[in-house]
Amino acid sequence: MKRTTRTLIAMALAAQMTVSLTACGSKKKDDGSASAAGGSAGSGSGAQAGDSTDGAKSTASGSGRIVKESDPYYLVNAAKLQANINKEKQVRYSDQNTHYIAGDLVISEVIVDYKMPDDVQKELDSLNLNDDKQLEKYNKTFDDYFERSLQIFNMNGEFLSSLPLDDSTEFIGAYPGSNDEILIVCSKMNPADCSAKPVLFVISKTGEKLRDINVTVEGNLVGLSIHALENGNYILSGSGCIYLVNAEGKQIAKVEDPNLTGIVLCSGGKWYAVTFKMTADGESAQIQEFDADQGKLVGKPVETNSDVFYVNQGRQDCFVMDSNGVNKLDLANNTKTQVMAWKDTDINFMTIDITGGQIVSENEMMFFQRKYVEDNGRDSMDRKASGAAEVSVVKLTRAEKNPHAGKTILKLGMNGEISSDFVEKVLQYNQDESKAARIEITDYDTDTSDLSFDWSGNPAVDSKNVAQLQLDMLSGEGPDIIVGFSGASQFNDPSMLLDLNTYLDNDSSINRENYYDNIFRAFETDGKLYTIPLTYSIEGLAANGKYNGVKEKWTYADFDQMASSLPSTVMPLSSDSYDRLLRAWMMHQSSLFIDYSNKKVNFESDEFKQLLETIKKYGEVKQKNAGDPNDPMTERYFRANDDVGFHDDTIAACGVSLNDLEQYCMLLMQPDNKVIFTGIPSSSGMGMTARGHLTMSIAADCGNPDAAWNFISSFLAEDVQQQLSFNSDLLPINKNAFKTNCKTSIEVNQAELKQLREDARNLPPEKVGDLSKAVELTQEKADGFEALISTVDHAQSSDTDVMDIILEEAAGFFAGQRSIDDVCKNIQNRASLVVQER
Repeated sequence: MKRTTRTLIAMALAAQMTVSLTACGSKKKDDGSASAAGGSAGSGSGAQAGDSTDGAKSTASGSGRIVKESDPYYLVNAAKLQANINKEKQVRYSDQNTHYIAGDLVISEVIVDYKMPDDVQKELDSLNLNDDKQLEKYNKTFDDYFERSLQIFNMNGEFLSSLPLDDSTEFIGAYPGSNDEILIVCSKMNPADCSAKPVLFVISKTGEKLRDINVTVEGNLVGLSIHALENGNYILSGSGCIYLVNAEGKQIAKVEDPNLTGIVLCSGGKWYAVTFKMTADGESAQIQEFDADQGKLVGKPVETNSDVFYVNQGRQDCFVMDSNGVNKLDLANNTKTQVMAWKDTDINFMTIDITGGQIVSENEMMFFQRKYVEDNGRDSMDRKASGAAEVSVVKLTRAEKNPHAGKTILKLGMNGEISSDFVEKVLQYNQDESKAARIEITDYDTDTSDLSFDWSGNPAVDSKNVAQLQLDMLSGEGPDIIVGFSGASQFNDPSMLLDLNTYLDNDSSINRENYYDNIFRAFETDGKLYTIPLTYSIEGLAANGKYNGVKEKWTYADFDQMASSLPSTVMPLSSDSYDRLLRAWMMHQSSLFIDYSNKKVNFESDEFKQLLETIKKYGEVKQKNAGDPNDPMTERYFRANDDVGFHDDTIAACGVSLNDLEQYCMLLMQPDNKVIFTGIPSSSGMGMTARGHLTMSIAADCGNPDAAWNFISSFLAEDVQQQLSFNSDLLPINKNAFKTNCKTSIEVNQAELKQLREDARNLPPEKVGDLSKAVELTQEKADGFEALISTVDHAQSSDTDVMDIILEEAAGFFAGQRSIDDVCKNIQNRASLVVQER
């Protein structure tokens, strides 16, 4: 099962792998560049910025407003970096991982993996790597088909020259200096003791190496970060330490603190070190002022938010990019101000990388754009475009007039969970001159500190986002189109949203028979379709059918029967805390207890009490699952994979989220082939439920619902459905798109299995692995998966306000401090008040 975890520690480690070279407080020349002693002025983890960006605030827009010529708009000029690749060899894989703008040049690390001829590959496979001579031959042959270099391009993306990179040297960044010189910063690893040392050298704009800067510091610099000061000195920082060195690279001062993350930032002319503070409730970020003249920390650490782990350092200020735009951070006051909004341009912000770019001013910004492409060079084994990438340098320049003047604005509010393909479709719509409307996206989920995940591993619906959307809608400032909020059931009301069944049934271009209409029906509330699922997954439990009581729709009694029949070595479910289990199971059953049309709740019912009793019986007190019991990271982020325990028969049932055919087939690989996909236990028994991913709604007060539906319906087209679902590993609502995805997946899987079987005939077993554990995709299994989809008649949702009440009150029951009747009475009273007051 795929699982995603985000932690501040991971952010810090990632941030340490970047380097910045800035001239904080340096004077700006007339051409916008900064002058710095030592020959460099550059960006922090990437973005260089001019001294003035406060004026670039977007004009507020409302639903139905007409775009004016004076509204801010940024023209887009993109140039693909044309890497120098050996055309006499066939490329198997290529990438450009790290890239920086330095003056009028772009320096990028280029990695190329060439396909070996069959005879060379066969000889390589036959070598015994335990033999030193054969290992040496293997490495030499491998190196002949693998290249790693620094390549220099002009701003049009044209290749100019290159420098080789050895395996132990990591490219960190490149920064402009005086006289057209460029400073290259690398980190050289010593594999013997895992230590790292900085490597700095200067090259000409043609790529010729001019001189080295020998850095001599005490200790190990892992996660290198570098900043240039106006007086010619440098700040070098790594995990646990900060150094102040002079222009010749000699150490002046050193600060050591185990809480230092290796990130040093400049904001408002002052330097700050970012530190970590671990608590029983989690982890928090702190900043402490750093005296760059004396090379020491001053004052006390002050708590800040996790934006500091995403920062890109400018010349005098630091910036953070989110899905609404680019923001300037004020570290002293812990605030951020938007300096450019994505709605004011036409570029796919999901593909933009600010690292290594430049924010010259409010009128000119340069970024990198990364687009993944299908890599046929990898034997067409992976058609999901996840390996090779095209990198372009993108320049945004403020236009004198907005070219979309005259169009009517439709506001789209989203909940964060979208794909690059979705944004690309919005761009295509906006650039279509035949469309009278222009879509403006606002993301309600831009809080980088949100680390909450639900039971299935997907991001939880954030109650703060829901509350803000509710507030905006009630005040008349809400969006026209709402994306990704299907999990919040409080919106499913005619006062909030329109019934989309009316539009589905009256649209002559749409035939319900071409779609999984049962999924449409599953998302209905009282016969009304307030949100339409465009992509989704189906969720519930995978249970081992050899145990008594397992059914496709099982009751609490059935589940108890299964649990009581298990041997001592098998648990009914994996260990999970009460609150996580309750939150997850309520997503499936929320509609059983809340009647929005009559504004009633039913939390004193026997069915709800059974739910709480079952959670208490099979859940556990929130605790650490493994590792150091004092480590707050353990329980929150690291959990055993349920599917592994299920396959090994240590748990009888595991929570599953079926997103595509491959995942379905993986779960079928139970040794005794008795897998039953079932729903969450309930009083009457229920099957698997649908979870909406890309979902859309139209606000009840939308000024132009026909235009909103025109936009939404474009996502129902078969080709769009196929692209959106396949690239994001989700299920499409369109039947033919599902069948096409399955066909492609089967073809790719069968080609891979064919290659593995051929390898098994020609190679030693240790080089091939156990083929019996390889997942096989077939049409028969695809038909079984489609049949399972057709059984779904219920969609997941939860009232975030009510859920918060349930979790708060139920804690006393789970702890044995309160009776179930007392808890349910309080929930009933408090939830009733919330629902009735809406």
